[in-house]
Amino acid sequence: MEGILNFKNKPFREVAAALERRFAIEIRLDPRLEDCSIYAKIGTEPVESTLKALTYLIGAELQKSGTRYSITGSGCPSS
Repeated sequence: MEGILNFKNKPFREVAAALERRFAIEIRLDPRLEDCSIYAKIGTEPVESTLKALTYLIGAELQKSGTRYSITGSGCPSS
C-alpha cells in the first residue's frame, strides 16, 4: 500500500491496526495505551522508524521480535 495515512485524534489501537495492515506486521499494544490520542501523518518511512516516533510521542517503549512489535508504557501522556 502506498500513500499517506493521516491520523487526527485517533486512538492508538486504530493507528496500530492500520499499521499492521500496511506493513504486514503484528503489534502488541499495552492495554493502557490503546486509547491514547494520536496525531500523525505517516508516509513512506520504514515501519521501525514510524513506530519509534509514535512510541516516543506517548512516552512508551518499543521492542521487536521478528515481525512482532510490542509497545508498552504506563499510560497516555497528560495534555
